[in-house]
Amino acid sequence: MAELCAEAYSSPPDIDAGGVEILARDNGPTTVAVAFRGTTFDGIDILRDLWAIATPEGSLGLCHRGFLLGARQAMSKVLE
Repeated sequence: MAELCAEAYSSPPDIDAGGVEILARDNGPTTVAVAFRGTTFDGIDILRDLWAIATPEGSLGLCHRGFLLGARQAMSKVLE
């Protein structure tokens, strides 16, 4: 998992959903590993993260609104 997370910063994403970048790798017959790229050190990415609006989301609690929306958009692609 650590290698996949590191790769998320250097490889093009398999899924890009509203700025949420995801790598997905088959990890066995019934398992897919996913890694979400975090903040990079470019101005736009940092500003977007600073403009975090906490959104309550059921059992998850407060979530970064942009990440939550992107993760929702990406979920169907991940499940494919």
